[in-house]
Amino acid sequence: LDRAVPPPPGFDGARARIWESLTPYVPPRHHLRKGNPRPNETIEAQVQRELKLHGVPNAENAAIKVMGNPIWVAVHIPARNRAHRAFVGNRPGYRVRIELPDLVSGPILLGHSSHFGLGLFVPVLDA
Repeated sequence: LDRAVPPPPGFDGARARIWESLTPYVPPRHHLRKGNPRPNETIEAQVQRELKLHGVPNAENAAIKVMGNPIWVAVHIPARNRAHRAFVGNRPGYRVRIELPDLVSGPILLGHSSHFGLGLFVPVLDA
């Protein structure tokens, strides 16, 4: 994009403590085993782990909340793992709210297929 187009939310350098997913967050790891939740792989734990991996300060003190019910979304499948299609709608996506102890500037992109449009978080500036 050239400078005639404003940057998308989260890419404009705005700093915020509260971030919400604009596109569904798809966890990179399975959080259920035989229909039962895996304690170390909850959605909240995975978001917190990814924030730490991305170097977000004080990520271990972030309050993470899943909002609403999951929706099924298409995720990118690498060429070596697909038979016919690049996108298969077979993963649950979640709306997530992250409250950080410190101001953080974006962009924040987390989860499966985050480089293909999923898991984009935008700042909540009026909170």
